[in-house]
Formats: sequence, structure tokens, C-alpha cells
Amino acid sequence: MNGTGWDDVPADWFRAHLDWLHARYDVVDLPDVISPTTGKGVALTFDDGLRSFHHTVLPILREYDAPATVYLIGEAVLDPKGEYMPVESDYMTRDQLTEIVDDPLVTVGNHTRSHPKLSELDRDAIESEITEGKEIIEEELGVDVDRFCYPFNDYDATAVDVARRHHATAVTSGGEQRLITSETDPHRIPRTRGEKPPTEVRWLVPDLPTRLVGGYRRLFG
Repeated sequence: MNGTGWDDVPADWFRAHLDWLHARYDVVDLPDVISPTTGKGVALTFDDGLRSFHHTVLPILREYDAPATVYLIGEAVLDPKGEYMPVESDYMTRDQLTEIVDDPLVTVGNHTRSHPKLSELDRDAIESEITEGKEIIEEELGVDVDRFCYPFNDYDATAVDVARRHHATAVTSGGEQRLITSETDPHRIPRTRGEKPPTEVRWLVPDLPTRLVGGYRRLFG
């Protein structure tokens, strides 16, 4: 989205993404993508809790009546302008966080306490990062948090185990273009990155390449 941060997406790109997705899929809440369904579902997720989510994403979600999950960093919830920030960016203020928490289209999740690479930590540090992030968000915003996102798409077996014990779902941070099925591990849900132009993102959505590869194999063996 427009604003300071990683992977900025212009508002017109985001609208184009949603137009394309709505024409082909059901835009659903995150847990529904791994539940049996008669249609094809896609879920929207956003990392870090940047101000651009509030001023650019949220109004567009409301236009399309599209649910989304936004993963917050505990330290940024405590102090969005603190001396130490895990990612140098503009994080949502407390008033903005309160507004998104009150919006029925938005569910907040846990993105750890300080956004580290979890595979570089020992088990105790991993446990602290994940559980303290969850506790901060719940205590500060008055919500129950059962969704988790691995920072930097970085995790190991220990991180998955801790996430599994404290959350109902966990997603990776992008780059894994795989179809989600009923067999998908709910604590290693893959995502497709959305920061590229609309014409490129459409080729990254797993359903399209899967159909093309299947057709190629049927034609050419």
C-alpha cells in the first residue's frame, strides 16, 4: 500500500487485485481456506501493522466487503514510535489499532514480539517471542489472538511447534506458490506475495499455473 514500508502496493493495484480475485474466487476469512468448501477461496493477509493498512487498505476492504487478517508486532503495538523498532516503518497508532480491531472485516494476528528470524534463536527465545507477542496484543487491544505469522518466512521445527501450541493457524511470509488443500498444515499455510503489478500477481496465484501445467501435460505428455 502507499506509505513507508516493505512491499508497498499502490491503491489502484490493490483494487485491480480484488477485482480479479472477486471474479474468480470467494474472498474468505483465513481459516476458511483450509476448510472443505464447494468453491475456491482466497484469503487476504497483511504483515507488520503499518499505517498504510489503516488509511489505504481498510477503506478498500470496506468497498469490497472483503475480510482480512493483519499481523501485528508486539513492540510496535506498545510504542509505534519507540527508539527500537524491528522494522523501520510507520506503524499504526493506538487509535488506528482500536479502529481496525472494532471492524468486523479485520482480524488481528501475532507477528512475534520483536520480528526476529526465529530459526536463529534457541527454544526459550522462540517461546518468548511468540507468546509475548500474543500476550501484548491481547492485553493492549482487548482481543483473543489465535493467528500467527512467521517473520521473514523464517522458521524451523521448534517455531512451528510453539506456534501450533499457542495458535489455531500460522502462515509463512510469502513466496511459496502452492495450492492450499484440506491436507495443508494449518501452521504452515503458504501465501502468494501481492506486491507485484496485477498482471504478474495473476501468474503467481497457484490455481492458474496448476491449470496451465496440467493442460500442457495433457497436450504434450
